[in-house]
Parts: sequence; C-alpha cells; structure tokens
Amino acid sequence: MLIPNEKRILTLLARNGRLSKRDIERLSGLGWATVVKLVSRLEKEGYIQRGGILERPSIGGVKPESYVLSKRHPLAVGIDVEYTTTRIYLTNLMLEELASRQVSTPKLGTLESAVDFLENLYRSFGKETLLPHEAIAGIGVGFPTWLVPSGFDTFGLIEAELGKRLQVSVRVDNNVRAYTSFKHASDKANNNFILVTIRSGIGVGIVLNGKLYRGAEGKAGEISHFVIVREGGELCRCGKRGCLETVVNQNVLVEEYLKRKGLRDTDTPMQKVFTESSGGDCDAQEILDGAARNLAYALSALILSININRVYLAGHFGASGQVFCQKVEEYLNELVYPHSSISIQYEDIVDSAFPLGAAMMILQDFCDFSIK
Repeated sequence: MLIPNEKRILTLLARNGRLSKRDIERLSGLGWATVVKLVSRLEKEGYIQRGGILERPSIGGVKPESYVLSKRHPLAVGIDVEYTTTRIYLTNLMLEELASRQVSTPKLGTLESAVDFLENLYRSFGKETLLPHEAIAGIGVGFPTWLVPSGFDTFGLIEAELGKRLQVSVRVDNNVRAYTSFKHASDKANNNFILVTIRSGIGVGIVLNGKLYRGAEGKAGEISHFVIVREGGELCRCGKRGCLETVVNQNVLVEEYLKRKGLRDTDTPMQKVFTESSGGDCDAQEILDGAARNLAYALSALILSININRVYLAGHFGASGQVFCQKVEEYLNELVYPHSSISIQYEDIVDSAFPLGAAMMILQDFCDFSIK
C-alpha cells in the first residue's frame, strides 16, 4: 500500500508528464531528502521509470534526469456492462488503452448469472492478452443499477462474489458514474455539473463541489425511472411502467422513426433520426421534440433539487446533437425557476470512457483523479 506522499508523486507525474526530482520537490512541497527517498522507492517497486535527460539546466547547470510513470505497473481492468454491449479494457495510470475487447451482453436474469458472465469475460480476456493475473491491481466494473433484480446492494454483492472467485480487488459502481469520473478527470474546470448519457438506457452522473455524488443508496440521479407516462406505459426494467427510459433511449427513438416510415431496417443508427430532423423531416422532428420535452421534465426535478445549471448530454447523435440540446434547454427554462441560466452542451459519447472510468475505481488507490 502506498503512503500518501508516494501517491502525491504519482499524481504529479500523471498530470504533468516527465518531471525531475527538483520539479517534484517544487510541485509537491516535500523536502529534498524525502523526494529522493520516495522516488528511489517508487522506481525500485516499478511504479516509475527514468524518462531521459531534460533539455534544461538544473541547479549547477547540469541537465537533470527525468522520471515518468511506468506503463506496466500498476495495471487495472475496467469493464463496462451495458444492456446490449459489454466492453473490457486493460489500462494503466495514464489511462492508456493497452488491450480491449467487446462482446454482446447476454440476458442476465440473476445476480449469479451476472457474476458468472463477468468472471468468464475476465478469464478469457486474460488468456487472449497473455496477461499474468498477478499483474492486475484490480477490476473496476461499471454496471447498470437495474440490469438484474437483486434487491438493495447489487454492487456490493457483485464485488464480494467476483472478488472471492478471482482473488483480486473488485469495485463496482453505476456505469454512468464511471463515465462521469473519467470526464471530470479530463476536465477539472467544472466542479458542478450533471452528465446525462443516452444509450440503450439513460444514465446520470452528478458532480457536486468536485466530488461524485452517489446518494444514500448509490442511486442518485436516477431520472431514467421518473414516471412520464402515467397510464398505459411500457413496462420498465425496474418493474414500474412508463419510466422516462421506456420513451427516451436510442432504441426507442429509432424504432419509433422506422415505424412511422414503415421501415424495418434494424441497422439504422440513432444519428439518422437527428440528421433527418435537421433536414426538415416532420416525423423525426416530432419524435425528437417529444423526447426533448420528456427529458426536460425529468431533468427539471433534479435541477430544482440540487441547483446545478451546467448539463452535459452525451449520445450518438452526430452533428445535430447540439440542436436537440437547445430544444431540451428551451423546455427546461420553462419548467425551472424564472431567469435561470441553464446550459446544456452536447458531446459525442466516447465509448472507451466507460471502461476506463471503471478502471479508475482501482487506480485511484495510486493516483488522485480528483473525484472521491
């Protein structure tokens, strides 16, 4: 286990790249003797390595030796389980993609079947990558809250059972919170924001005062299960009917568009609906207007409760994504307090950010990614 000052040095190298011992002394506030001792220990244990001579003089005019993070120690595995697709990544403290694999998510009706799936995926991935199990610091898993009907502590139960089977540290959280962690680590300028992702379901991550907010039971921000259709709504994964997620997700929007057009093209991407809407297609415009209104309705309750006015909306919408965000913003401003200054910004989903964010749950033991 690293001591806090060792973790501080690794964090500085993660944020700044190559640094000399004098650089570390200046940036960390540690004494010279402490820096020399800790750098030597971190190098011996394989956390850092020499990065070459810096092309600038140090004290006495001598060009200093630099140090960089090791690419192979520590390593972590990140897994993103989505309703239709699961991704598994191998990464390091620099969050580099060292190896990856994508598989279809099977129907997981029980907690045991979910753990079986994760165990088999990890073992087969290890064989494919020829990765020694002892080299892995741990496994982070991003998992949808309502994928399996297991009751109160889904994440804790998966952690305990998977960790027992694989004899490695396992941490599990909602997959959109893993994505949110990755985004905040990449963009530390915003310490208060809501992130909404639209894939096969709707996910929400909340950052309050620079910290990821989970809530009392780890279900903070679950607006996807805000009831929109009061009568005759579709059955949701959570067991209720008419939840937001049943009327706004990428599959539902595409299916509604194809139905109106009398088409059966199962490979139609969601981006096409947005493109056709921008081109003046009335059916596509009506579908997206309804989606924007329903999303704004659910979001308004969250925004009124926690008073955050910056929202990021991530999806596979293409170039027309910001137009949809503007429509959501218009509806929101009608629903929340007068003279509000809500900003909704569209971002293309970065699929790798889900498993990399999951791996950060393990790597945060070695580096401060700023969300606790």
